[in-house]
Amino acid sequence: MKWVNTDNKIPIKSWCENIVIPNAVGVDIGCGMCAVKTNIPAPLIPDKQDVRSILENIKKHVPVAAGRHHMKKQNWDGFDINFAYKGWFTKHTWELAQKSLGTLGGGNHFIELQKGNDGFIWLMLHSGSRNLGYTIAKYYHNIALKFNQKEINIHHNYASKETHFSKEVWVHRKGATSAQKSQPGIIPGSMGTPSYIVEGNGNKDSFCSCSHGAGRVMSRIKASKTLTKEECNKAMGEIVFDPWNKLHHKKSKGLFDLSEAPQAYKNINSVIEAQLDLITPIVKLEPIGVIKG
Repeated sequence: MKWVNTDNKIPIKSWCENIVIPNAVGVDIGCGMCAVKTNIPAPLIPDKQDVRSILENIKKHVPVAAGRHHMKKQNWDGFDINFAYKGWFTKHTWELAQKSLGTLGGGNHFIELQKGNDGFIWLMLHSGSRNLGYTIAKYYHNIALKFNQKEINIHHNYASKETHFSKEVWVHRKGATSAQKSQPGIIPGSMGTPSYIVEGNGNKDSFCSCSHGAGRVMSRIKASKTLTKEECNKAMGEIVFDPWNKLHHKKSKGLFDLSEAPQAYKNINSVIEAQLDLITPIVKLEPIGVIKG
């Protein structure tokens, strides 16, 4: 990509022309986002006890965090092994994929039961790459190191070859997602705040991108050290969720893991309002029950 100075006279050649930067994609490659509208009317929301029962049943069938179906391989006719093991694809990664199918991941990955302002119940899921992303990123990062003495550490969630301003370029997105004209999108808030189904406006100045979530106002450790379990419970209101876990790090003895509490994130409504030039909100989804990885 060639940039020019403010006078639009002196061309300046970028060091990143025709280059993909593995660490500008990051290790959690291709996080899955899926929102499904059910035919269940919102007024038929079950009571908290029924929501709890639904969440517990989900957790029996969907391993979270490091869980992988008790390390049993899963069957799926979509798996394709008609090519030789090469590069990052090894026998180990193939077996890992089979054991990880249908699992959630940890951290900010979630399954939510939601009430839409369209009058229906929705299901939303944010899944991780289950170590395969790390395996792929590490493999290509090591290749990049052979060509470069300095690697630029700018994390993004994926890189995409696109055409912008009459130029074919690689767009690296981190904390961002594609928002092409009329493209459906999902912008989640936090476990205690709304999420949005949106459509992209195709804003050229943003390289047709928008935020991929609310974004943090506190780091994970700061949230756990600053917030209290009581105020986080209050912020969750009537939403059904699992109790806060204790941190197991030796430097955080006695603290609860409050890193995903609503207070640790920006106000999702303000975030949506700030990017109405990038997206058009379609449905606002309020969480009813939440499972965190």
